[in-house]
Formats: sequence, structure tokens, C-alpha cells
Amino acid sequence: MNRWMILSIAITLLAFGGPLYLYYAQFDLLKDEIPTHSNAHGVVDKTTAREDILFQWLLLPGAMVLFLALSLVLPWLSPKGYEVDRFLRTFQFLICLVVALFGYIHLLLVLGGLKGVDFDTENSCWAASRSFSRSSATSWARFNATFGWACGRPGRWPARRCGFRRIA
Repeated sequence: MNRWMILSIAITLLAFGGPLYLYYAQFDLLKDEIPTHSNAHGVVDKTTAREDILFQWLLLPGAMVLFLALSLVLPWLSPKGYEVDRFLRTFQFLICLVVALFGYIHLLLVLGGLKGVDFDTENSCWAASRSFSRSSATSWARFNATFGWACGRPGRWPARRCGFRRIA
């Protein structure tokens, strides 16, 4: 297990711990109606009562755990011609990157449910991205750029087998 896997596990534990702490220890900090879904225009179209929010807040960290478990099983399941061990560090970096993206989305959803945290007048759960970066589109672009950079590193990733082709 290298530093990227440890960081992925730490992000996942924080994603579980934050909502549990807010729900059980700081329940009065939560809004009465917490936005849980926004439409394409950023307007909230679904809210959940704060008494019922814990299950929804733990869905994404649960997906993070499943993704980490899958990343631990995939190298073991890989066929002989596709050995993950040759690029295990890059593979774990990419796993950490995806887990960090899940954690970022989860952070935005949790912050949208706190009293006194209004990101815009429409109370959009995705509007929190404006306080971290200019928009969630730039965060998605950064994720894609980093993912593409890691996939294109020579000798680190079997680009031909993954469908990536080098232009040169």
C-alpha cells in the first residue's frame, strides 16, 4: 500500500466522519430542509428533511468504499497479459484522484446542508463550488486534465491496452 492508497482511505474516512459528526453531535447546525438535488440550471428541485438526511449523506462514502475495494481486487483479478503490477503506483494515483473527486462532490453536498452557509440566492447544493473554484466545470476540467496527464505518462501506463493512443 503506497501513499495514494493511504490518502484515498483517509479521504473516505473523512467523508464518513464529517456527516456522522454533524448529524449526531451538531444536529442544530443543519438546515430544516437540506437541498439534495439541483436541475441543470442550478435550482434546487428536491430537498430532504434533516431527520432523514443521514442515509443520503452516507451513500457517496459507501460508493467510495466500494470503489476502493474494487481497486484492491482488480490487480488480483487482472489477466496474465495485463499485469497491473507494472504500473501499480499510477493505478493507485488514478484511484486516489477518482476518490478525491467523489469526496469533493460529497463535501459540496454536505456544506449545502449547513445553516448560515448560503452560496447563492437560490440555495443550490452545487453552488458551493463557487467558493472553492470559480465553477464546478473548472473542477471537472482539472480532474480530466490530471487524469489525462497520468494516463499519458510514458512507461507508467499501458496506453495501447486502455484505448489511449500517443500522438507523436
